[in-house]
Amino acid sequence: MALKPSYKTLESMTASAPLVVLAEVASVKPGRLMGSPGEGSLQMRESALKVHEVLYSRNGDTPASIAIVETGWVDGVPTEDIERPWTKKGDYGYFFLRQDRVYGTYGFIGAQARVLVDEKSRKMEASGDHHQDPFVKNLEGMLPEEFAKAVRDAARMAKEGKIKPRPLGDAAPDIPEDKLPPGMRP
Repeated sequence: MALKPSYKTLESMTASAPLVVLAEVASVKPGRLMGSPGEGSLQMRESALKVHEVLYSRNGDTPASIAIVETGWVDGVPTEDIERPWTKKGDYGYFFLRQDRVYGTYGFIGAQARVLVDEKSRKMEASGDHHQDPFVKNLEGMLPEEFAKAVRDAARMAKEGKIKPRPLGDAAPDIPEDKLPPGMRP
């Protein structure tokens, strides 16, 4: 399953994300439960991010911490996407996010929307289809400071109206329709 939307440029991904942060995952815990256990329930995972820097904020928000939500378990069975494995405590990197207007938590804008930094090796690890996606391969070839500069440049162009955001689609792009509890399927 490919998570949508998928991006071809860092500029497009930056402009499309209402919020781009450099952050570290401080904790991970089970999140809200939707549905009844045994009857098609969906348990979310919630990760707390400690924000080190806001690189882009479409509306000017500069949060010091953020809660992000990922698909966790469907009827107790782990649901981890192969293109973007679960966020782990200690992960450090760039997060391209959008806010859930109902719960106030954040979610990724697509499969490629998490780019982790290994500070020792100075290598980048982008989520997404690592075998076929030239965009992901390009991101992983950048040094952390090159990546940060490219995001800042894209953010400036987005603020100037030189890059337009792409529509983000559904509120839960990382949940395959066949994995949603019956009451939540389109």
